[in-house]
Amino acid sequence: MAKPSLTRAVEVFVHGFCFGRSIKHPYEAQKIAELWVLRDAPGAKNPRKTEVIAHGIVPWRVLTKISELVPEWHFVCHMYGPEESGEQIRAGYKAAGYRAIATEWTFGHDLEGIPEVASDPPVRRVLDPADAGRIAKAAGGRQIRDEDLLAEQPKQRLYTVMDSCTTFGWVSSIPIGDAAWVANLFVDKRHRGRGFGRALMSKLLLDDRQNELAASYLMASSAGRRLYPHLGYEQIGAMQIFCPAKRPEKTL
Repeated sequence: MAKPSLTRAVEVFVHGFCFGRSIKHPYEAQKIAELWVLRDAPGAKNPRKTEVIAHGIVPWRVLTKISELVPEWHFVCHMYGPEESGEQIRAGYKAAGYRAIATEWTFGHDLEGIPEVASDPPVRRVLDPADAGRIAKAAGGRQIRDEDLLAEQPKQRLYTVMDSCTTFGWVSSIPIGDAAWVANLFVDKRHRGRGFGRALMSKLLLDDRQNELAASYLMASSAGRRLYPHLGYEQIGAMQIFCPAKRPEKTL
């Protein structure tokens, strides 16, 4: 089986992230030169920020393209591999008046050696609109479209740990070609330390493999960075997020 690659991770991230955001309003990805530009489709009542995804391109060239193509407020998400210097990337954006917001880590899994992790209550795939509604209430927004709950070939699979009273956590798998994007792993902070996160991910990965996918990709926070290697994920890169130090002045 092919080893997960950062180039493939970028594509899966772009399309998986846009799919998840499109549950609320269509969020579109456009490839412009070496960049991906992600923004709300026309008609959004409260447009979300534009995100520019860069990989394999130096900061000064990213910013040159942005000055030509992205006039609105935006974030730059610069993805890079272990052979590249995160410090040099930060310095390039800082010199142009951007500030660093956060760093996340890119992980890939070849769907081999998946540990089987049980939990009580057990993890199950969400098939009932009522359960999807409970998760939406806990999350503050829908996490899956109704048409994907029982579809023969769903564009998303949502998993949860819940009992009759409590929703402990959830996570989604979004197939993108022969790979999957992991979206929105969440465990209620009142119930962390009980293995729910590992159990959710184990079930998701086993089902990805059963559905004949070749790889799974995700972005991890500092906390998640410690979890995912225990599930067989390999860190294949990182992503630094930047924004302009000053917002542009609004014109009347």
